[in-house]
Amino acid sequence: MPISDGTIKELIEKGDLVITPFNKDSIAPASIDLRLGSGFLVVDHHQMKSLSLDEPVKYRKIERDSVILPPHHFLLATTLEKIKLPDYISGKVEGRSSVGRMGLFIQNAGWIDPGFEGDITLELYNANELPIEIKAGRRICQIVLSYTDKAVEKPYEGKYKGQSGTMGSMIHTDRELHREEKIAESEKMMIIGLTGSLGAGKGVVSDYLKGKGFERYVFSDILRDYANQNGIPQTREKLQDIGDKLRGQRGLNFLAELLYEKIKISGKKKIVVDGIRNPGEIEFFRKIEGFCLIAVDAPKEKRFKLLVARERLGDPLSWEEFLKLDARDKGIDQEESGQAVGKCINLADFILINDGELDEVISRLEKFYVGIAEPL
Repeated sequence: MPISDGTIKELIEKGDLVITPFNKDSIAPASIDLRLGSGFLVVDHHQMKSLSLDEPVKYRKIERDSVILPPHHFLLATTLEKIKLPDYISGKVEGRSSVGRMGLFIQNAGWIDPGFEGDITLELYNANELPIEIKAGRRICQIVLSYTDKAVEKPYEGKYKGQSGTMGSMIHTDRELHREEKIAESEKMMIIGLTGSLGAGKGVVSDYLKGKGFERYVFSDILRDYANQNGIPQTREKLQDIGDKLRGQRGLNFLAELLYEKIKISGKKKIVVDGIRNPGEIEFFRKIEGFCLIAVDAPKEKRFKLLVARERLGDPLSWEEFLKLDARDKGIDQEESGQAVGKCINLADFILINDGELDEVISRLEKFYVGIAEPL
């Protein structure tokens, strides 16, 4: 049964229902009007030949307050308001009647579970033969709230909790893709995690392990997928921002969980996990038998020279920029969900100092590897 306007006001006053920013005039007899936010996503047809439920969708981001939606076209938008539902109220997003009469369809998957919090991503489709201009700030939809028979046992903790702005599909991370039978419990895995200072030479370790038959999985690939989906430039700073945001919204081990699901699907027994940057990720992998952590470090001057020499997109080009990114990467003045490579290095089982010739560095690595590889 839908919740009435009076009860909606009471819930907001008590703080059980949170809507930010809140406009009291948005409360209808049995719903709350929501406005269109700025920023839109459209599927990038130039980068994708087809769509698959198993692969990330690549989007193009439109950073404007208004957009023209062509006939029979689809895009993603967001509400201006952020909502937070208690564990005993669910919601359903419906398009406004006046908007629907123009042939603009709002939200084809509008159910919101108890415990959700964040902006609401809207799926918009123009069913007309004419284009429609839509503008941020206009009332675009309404949310209808209902009580559950009792507080739910498991409030929403899904992939879209805490979403901010327009967010693309994350269907490729669905649980049913990650079947446990891909790896029998009796099979022993060997997972080597890699962490280390910016530009220290983790690639040397990664290449060595690939030569020993290890399959490489990289944390930044998850961040790049997210950037592609949301039209975000893939600079190092932007990727750091994405990692901090996802860990802050979904837990310190969220990225580690996503990467481990990919590992399980592969069926491989020898894995190198590259790019660990937060102790929460180490804590997650420590629960898996056969995990160990290697950290790589080197003097700052050498690290800067290596970064400049490799000419990778997003790497710092000046000494000042390098020092700024390195401080953030190490975790200086960062939140708990941020980069914390300094702490990660201290948690390593083996620290490889890249301060000599390549042959010497490889020799040190070889001695450590022989010791951990014997049981496999």
